[in-house]
Amino acid sequence: MSASIIASEGGAGYYPENTTYAVQKSLAAGVQGCELDFHLTKDKIFVANHDYLLNPAITRTTAGGWLAEPGPAINQTNLVDLHDFDFGSLDPRSKLARKYPLRESRSPQYIATFQDIEEAYAEAVNAELWFEAKTDPYDKTNTTPANLYVEALAQVLATSTLFPRTVLIAFDWSLLQSAQKYLPGIQTGFLTINFSWLSRGNLIPTENSKVARWFGNFR
Repeated sequence: MSASIIASEGGAGYYPENTTYAVQKSLAAGVQGCELDFHLTKDKIFVANHDYLLNPAITRTTAGGWLAEPGPAINQTNLVDLHDFDFGSLDPRSKLARKYPLRESRSPQYIATFQDIEEAYAEAVNAELWFEAKTDPYDKTNTTPANLYVEALAQVLATSTLFPRTVLIAFDWSLLQSAQKYLPGIQTGFLTINFSWLSRGNLIPTENSKVARWFGNFR
């Protein structure tokens, strides 16, 4: 039995998370793959970022000022407007800066598209991409509905050189079930956590509980 080393968010403890720079550095260091978080922009481009709204701890404008509050929502913003932000450093006042004292600053780092990440993998012919689909079945405002997300993903991933090496992962199991239909042969990873903090102690999901939609057709 062997284990694979996958760099979470491209290597968030050492490099600016979810950036092409992080992916290039981690792959060059010999990891077996990188895990990245992907959202769909307003103009239907997949971009790598962890949060649904831009996180002030890692985001500043290209003029140099740190965001005062979260936002804008990625799914409500076009790619060209997201290029107004730099993701290459941590706000030294943030909790994240204390969590990752070894993280390198590399500004500017603009938001990475799926195509950017695909190019970053060009020299790592055997490395895997762990593609985390960022959707929330309870948030119709700040996230893309799972069915629309999968339809867009099928257009991009099916023809990508990374398809055979991609593991599609998500907490939204209905999205993964849909992906298995629209992307035959896709590898999937069903993520889960202890949802009791959402269900107020009710660990058995029901149709009316606050966790049921995460599980698709599974109970």
